[in-house]
Amino acid sequence: MRLVLLIPVYNEMLHLPGFLTRLPGEAEILLVDDGSRDGSGDFLAAWARTRPGVEVLHLPVNRGKSAALAAGLERVAARVEEGLLQAEDGLVLLDGDGQHPPEVCAELSTERVRRRLDMLVACRDFSLYPFWKILGNRLLTLQARLLTQVLWQDTQCGMRALSVGRASEAAAVLGRERYCCEQEWCVALPLRGWKVANDFPIQTQHYRSNSTFLDAFLIFMAALRVWARHRLERACRAVDSSPSRS
Repeated sequence: MRLVLLIPVYNEMLHLPGFLTRLPGEAEILLVDDGSRDGSGDFLAAWARTRPGVEVLHLPVNRGKSAALAAGLERVAARVEEGLLQAEDGLVLLDGDGQHPPEVCAELSTERVRRRLDMLVACRDFSLYPFWKILGNRLLTLQARLLTQVLWQDTQCGMRALSVGRASEAAAVLGRERYCCEQEWCVALPLRGWKVANDFPIQTQHYRSNSTFLDAFLIFMAALRVWARHRLERACRAVDSSPSRS
């Protein structure tokens, strides 16, 4: 089973040189440059030429993390259709700012397979985070718990493992709003029957956050829309399958 890393990048020249050298040598790597303006895109293109098994997608303008990940997942799905990847191959998502430890990617993917999970989400150590960031994370995690009955611990962690064969399904549930992807997945996928867990501990490498209170509000509302859409779809299926409709 191969290991594929999907990494969105936006204006990360401060961290990229060191971060890229730490990526596991056996992994195939798909980098999505989300319209960077600090030279990150050119740096990634040059680095890709020095290492086999690396592909870089360049988005012409910055569209946000959700859109970048959706583009990357759709490319992974296309690779499966082209016969370049197998559905059972492991896929790990992690941020390009270096806050997640790339050294544990293979272990995270292996643990997901061992436990027969559809998605395994890492759980961060918050010792480097300010109080307001921890509070926001706890509230969004509580929201996901209430909506799904899953014992989430850190829904906003961007490091997570799934299989290559589920890439298109993961992309399909994203609303493409800038930073809502993690919460949308943590609500939508369990409601669709995915077996998930959020108990793989990782040590945060450094604190980095560009999110605002407005972002947190949009994330909260996006999760509610995902939940409401699921309830509506379930109600419609129940009506269609009722005896009076048969």
